[in-house]
Amino acid sequence: MARKSRIDAPGALHHIICRGSERKPIFRDDEARDRLLERLGAILLDTSTSCFARALIPNHFHLLLRTGAVPIATVMRRLLTGYAVTFNHRHGRHGQLFQNRYKSILCEEETYLLELVRYIHLNSVRARLVADVDALEQYPYSGHAVLTGKNNNDWQDAEYILARFVKNFSRARQKYREFMHDGVVMGKRPELTGGGLIRSLGGWQAAKKSSNKMDSKLISGRNMLILQAVIGILQSWFVLYATWWMFSYYTGRIGFSGQAEERRKRKVKKFGWLFIFCIVITLFAGVILLISKLCQLIILLI
Repeated sequence: MARKSRIDAPGALHHIICRGSERKPIFRDDEARDRLLERLGAILLDTSTSCFARALIPNHFHLLLRTGAVPIATVMRRLLTGYAVTFNHRHGRHGQLFQNRYKSILCEEETYLLELVRYIHLNSVRARLVADVDALEQYPYSGHAVLTGKNNNDWQDAEYILARFVKNFSRARQKYREFMHDGVVMGKRPELTGGGLIRSLGGWQAAKKSSNKMDSKLISGRNMLILQAVIGILQSWFVLYATWWMFSYYTGRIGFSGQAEERRKRKVKKFGWLFIFCIVITLFAGVILLISKLCQLIILLI
């Protein structure tokens, strides 16, 4: 039987849980954790996907993501495939690293956003990776340290979460710390990892109807990214053409006669170093732009 497609749309909030095959470790050292976070950050920035919380546990990890212009399924495929290939190569292993498909729970943001942030970040405490919530502020493999200002990156949206408490970030961090301490006594909170979340949307049928209404936005967002990539490729060709023109002018391949040719020679003699500098810079910029936009277009089309 074919798998059901995941419900998704721009702005949808997802609690992602990804476990290792047979519940075996998917992180054997800090280098593996760093590689996953580095890959995750690059993909989130590339796809305009928001991340509000994260926690890396030895045999699984949690993410709280909001869909941008690219479906969450695409984001997770890029993340898991790349990480699994690197992990298997490093440790000389073969076969499946992750347990089946990752679990993706569609959540109602207004009701569950802060509760999920707390639940996900407390996973590191419950797994005894750190002693308590205070020690969690020094732990780099949870998003908690970013929210408290002890760590920083450009892909976890801490400001959006802190603004849910108060507008002043200093006071918001203190409120957030108190919120986290209050959550310790609540335990594992099974209602935050199962069907209760999707029921807050009125059930699967209501979620599907909401998704269908937003499908056109998802498609138009993807098409806009494709259009931007195509425009970028055209811009790179223009830059490369300008480079060719400057080179031809410098070497005399562009045909001039009489006084025009004499003026060209004088300019080349006087500003030759500037011509060479501009040729090198524009050639480098054009090639880099062309490669980046071609890669972006290929990723969007596959």
